[in-house]
Amino acid sequence: MSIYQNGKLLTKEQAFDTNVDNRWKQLPTGFRVDASGKSIASFEQFVLFSDEQFWGFGEKFTHFNKRGQRIECWQKDALSTNTEDSYKSHPYFTSSRGYSVLLNTFTRSSFDMGASSWISYQMGSDDPILDYIFLAEESKDYKKLLQQYLQITGQIPMIPQWAFGFWMSKCSYMSRKELNKKNIHLSLWNYPYLQEDSPAFKELAERGFFIKNKEGHPAMFKATADSEFLCACFDFTNPEFLAWYEERVKKIVRMGVSVIKTDFSEAVPEDVVFYNGMSGREGHNLLTYLYAKNIYTWMKEICDERGELPMLWGRSGYVGSHTIPAAWAGDSSSDKASHSAILQAGLGMAMSGVSFWGYDLGGFYNTGYIGNEERPNIEDYLSSVQMGLWMPLSRAHGKTPREPWQYGDMALKEVKKWINFRHRLVPYLYHTACQSHQSGIPMIRPLVMEYPKDPIAKTQNLSYMLGDALLISPGFDRDEYELYLPEGRWQDIESKEVYEGMTFVHIENKAFADGGTSLRVFQKEGTSIPLFAQKEVLHVPAQLWKQEDLEFMTFQKKDVD
Repeated sequence: MSIYQNGKLLTKEQAFDTNVDNRWKQLPTGFRVDASGKSIASFEQFVLFSDEQFWGFGEKFTHFNKRGQRIECWQKDALSTNTEDSYKSHPYFTSSRGYSVLLNTFTRSSFDMGASSWISYQMGSDDPILDYIFLAEESKDYKKLLQQYLQITGQIPMIPQWAFGFWMSKCSYMSRKELNKKNIHLSLWNYPYLQEDSPAFKELAERGFFIKNKEGHPAMFKATADSEFLCACFDFTNPEFLAWYEERVKKIVRMGVSVIKTDFSEAVPEDVVFYNGMSGREGHNLLTYLYAKNIYTWMKEICDERGELPMLWGRSGYVGSHTIPAAWAGDSSSDKASHSAILQAGLGMAMSGVSFWGYDLGGFYNTGYIGNEERPNIEDYLSSVQMGLWMPLSRAHGKTPREPWQYGDMALKEVKKWINFRHRLVPYLYHTACQSHQSGIPMIRPLVMEYPKDPIAKTQNLSYMLGDALLISPGFDRDEYELYLPEGRWQDIESKEVYEGMTFVHIENKAFADGGTSLRVFQKEGTSIPLFAQKEVLHVPAQLWKQEDLEFMTFQKKDVD
């Protein structure tokens, strides 16, 4: 099979990737059978062109360009954010040749994107038939390609404007006295598992509310590999359970809870049976989607009555999760060497249609020299917070405290300054979010999405666009580096120094203690960015603002004779 668009070859099946003995290195297009001859998996192999690159696959904490990698779409409690394991794998990818592929399956799917051979890539799933959708865009406009994908899988909803303010969280607040009432929106943590020693377990088990084992009893498993206890998972395919759970969700939303954080759900084993008859192999990935989708739908019913927009924080998800905002990147390390891996995941999510995304500012965990949980050092903490405040959503969260005042006067001063500017920037962030909602273009954009004709932009994975006017360059663990600026002119928003585009700029990072910064922000020539005119913005207003509330940060185009 070969695929052409207007007479131009896009891709074709690869049947001749053999060794010197004329044997295939890996089997070409076909299927696997079990002992009875029943098809249990299917796969297809394509030609890998010499300069072809691949992006997407949802939230993967590996290099943004997935060429040369093995990808598995099987949701896991990844326990970190710097490996191929991830909470939100999507069986969807885009090729630099101007096409994208969506595997239409919830089963485990696997992709060998040139890891086994430089001239072949293979995709497959644990389904008897390989069902996929092939999309193409002749001009290689990756935004238009993404828009085609969203027409199939659903549009991006809008989220409340207050959500673009700074979020403060930790694991966990132990009383209501730790929450301030004024201008604070409350987010509650949700858990889809229940331990056997819970007072309600026996009654709920008798009502059939848990996913079952093959003997018909609640399937018991560990939430994480090192967990001390066994638990069962609620069955989100059971209508009776959904009706029971719906009323509990709606009750807390009516009480004033603004956000529900849907944590976990990735650990359900393969050898289980769902109420709808699915096996664990068929329902494992689907559960992560249904868990968040149902809760979001119930929240929306109550929010619609109040004229508000719903929102949740989802750790896991699947294709279509962009319609259930928002998402965060799981259990991230505080170590700044891991921050670049987090960015790779964010760029992959953007190429997969997810707009409202963030990570735990300050890092969720930090391992000390003797293997115990410790607070991050101030450099790692500030580096993480600074980059996170230039993401679509900014929430500080950790196993130990992540409030800036816990890290000394210098940290408090710097973080307050950064948070204040983010709050002033909310009109621009809200404008960018509206673009996502109306046209399907994510808030953070890989340079290749914004500059698809620029061959150097295709290689950039350590910087990104926030909307169409700002280029963000985190320092990560680098003392110095070369930053590529695309066409046009660019102005450093802090120093006001202007740089010509399509060139590399040498960047040196200084320690925060020396008055340095680990992140640079550049404004694109010919753009005007709305800011709140008020110089100190403590919180994002719930109501819409007026023109007189704003001022504009403008970088005019250079006059041409």
